[in-house]
Amino acid sequence: MYILCSIIIWALIIACFYAFNKKSCFWKDDFEKNGQRNRVIKISTIVLTMILVLVPMGFSPTWNGRNENHHNQYELLARSFLHGHLYLEFDDIDEKLLTMDNPYDYEARLDEGVKVHWDSAFYNGKYYMYFGVVPVLVFFLPFRMITGMDLPTIMATRIMVALFLLGLFLLFDLLKKRFFKNTPLMLNMLLYLTISLLSLWYIMDAPELYCTAIAAAICCQIWSLYFLIRGVYVETSLKKVRIYALIGALFGALSWGCRPTVGLICLATIPIVIRFIKKCLAGEYITKSKAKIKNAVITLFIAMIPYLVVALALMVYNQIRFENPFEFGQSYQMTVADQTAYGSFFEEFDLVRVINGLADNFIKYKNVKKEFPFIGFSGIFVEFPMLLVVFAVFFRRVREKLSKDGIYLFTMILNFIPVIITITSILWTPYLLERYKMDFLFLMGVNAFICIGALSETIDARFKNNFRRNIAYLCLITIMTVFLLFVTPYDSNFTGYSTKTLGEICKVLFFGHNFN
Repeated sequence: MYILCSIIIWALIIACFYAFNKKSCFWKDDFEKNGQRNRVIKISTIVLTMILVLVPMGFSPTWNGRNENHHNQYELLARSFLHGHLYLEFDDIDEKLLTMDNPYDYEARLDEGVKVHWDSAFYNGKYYMYFGVVPVLVFFLPFRMITGMDLPTIMATRIMVALFLLGLFLLFDLLKKRFFKNTPLMLNMLLYLTISLLSLWYIMDAPELYCTAIAAAICCQIWSLYFLIRGVYVETSLKKVRIYALIGALFGALSWGCRPTVGLICLATIPIVIRFIKKCLAGEYITKSKAKIKNAVITLFIAMIPYLVVALALMVYNQIRFENPFEFGQSYQMTVADQTAYGSFFEEFDLVRVINGLADNFIKYKNVKKEFPFIGFSGIFVEFPMLLVVFAVFFRRVREKLSKDGIYLFTMILNFIPVIITITSILWTPYLLERYKMDFLFLMGVNAFICIGALSETIDARFKNNFRRNIAYLCLITIMTVFLLFVTPYDSNFTGYSTKTLGEICKVLFFGHNFN
């Protein structure tokens, strides 16, 4: 049976590589002209992607709600809200914790045998959730109010991931129609599948609590980008621009209430705003000179409203809980590090530490494991070499193409945001974790999609099919890498939970042989 499964799997892999050779029918222009076929391909790709992403989330008992642990904080906070409290209603607070000189000292807690509710924030004798409150308000609280039951955290994560996948598809479809009309549909669909998987692979492995926050935040950001780009680059009616700007700004603002580091992606709105102002001054919406500036100011003010309202609400929420409008609870979390000892952002800045952290996150290579799955966690460009294509923004023909389309500055900003988020994580956390990459991997994927589209549109006709074939091969290799990372035992995922499972996977892939 193992041998038969291996033969089928490897035959399918080889068939995929053959299907995307440079002479493939997928690269022919007439393939694009069948509207019915295109709709079937798009819908099939979305359905396949959602199955590949959503189903594996339930594999590990540690992360799917079967095992009792501290992953139900969103559910508990929804109950607390209904009882009129902002704190988590634990009735088993250890008395020794209340009398400790420094309850955030992990070693002191171990020495005194103090029991805590892991990874919650502790302040003034109460436990709080330091993860963003937006998912509670949008999903958990309404569900409990309507049904009287808790919404399982894994289900909330799945909902947000599904919405993210839909938003990513619509964004890519929008970018293709607006900027890359001649790029083959099949290449776009393959890029969508690949970027979806590499953006979410860790969330697929460990979907509860930590990745619930990440999933909610990146979901908000992808929809924010979609509405803002559609409003500024597609719509010609000022009324519609304002509607899309308001919706896009609302999603961007809400991301801060899900995960603040992902909220930094809102920096990507700066070049979009600049593009809008240029269009206003050029008279694309209205020709009267006095009205140009007035309408631009009114539109920008409308877009600022969601940010102001959400920022004020979050500051009030934090002030009530921690007597500090800018404290989300990160400093008071009960984990392995005393983060109350951390100074301000600038006090914590250490150039050597930052450089080492950036190298770890982006370019560090770790020795390949000798046992299956033959891979260890490395820097992003080592794990996913296809993302190196983001540096194509520095190529002359790509720069000219994107500048003509008005999105060059946008792509440049997308290159810097992952660096900014990484530096923030370096300074605000004890150490970088693999899941922190999920904060911005999708953004690098969006940038890669834009760069590949620009290259595909501008490359010499003689080399177009070769280029598209090579990108398709990179996508297939990336999908295989995602699978290897997914099955790597780590953080109590399903293979780490059961080593027997890892052995069975190995046998299925390698004709009954177990390399472990």
